[in-house]
Amino acid sequence: SHISSFCDALKGNTRAKTIDLSQCGLKPFATLSLVRSLEGNSSLERLDLSHNQDLCTPGLKSLLPSLCLEPNVASSLRTLLLNNIGIDDTSANDLVLLAERGHNIKTL
Repeated sequence: SHISSFCDALKGNTRAKTIDLSQCGLKPFATLSLVRSLEGNSSLERLDLSHNQDLCTPGLKSLLPSLCLEPNVASSLRTLLLNNIGIDDTSANDLVLLAERGHNIKTL
């Protein structure tokens, strides 16, 4: 898939500051590949996953802990855009808790 190819190309890139994957048909299973491709990137400031309606709650549940626990990404990510991805109320509350717990993410 094009997402898999993108993730493969992104591996080892430590300088990408903005990644816009909005409206690209991102599926829940692809989030793990995305997180793995971001390991070591201490420059990423903005990640836009908006308008991927199929991402839904399962994709978000695998993505958030990984983004927050991957030290390089967690230290630099400031903006995580998740508009219109079909999440449930529980996941929305998880996002609020993430922001309240002092992670560097300032914009959700």
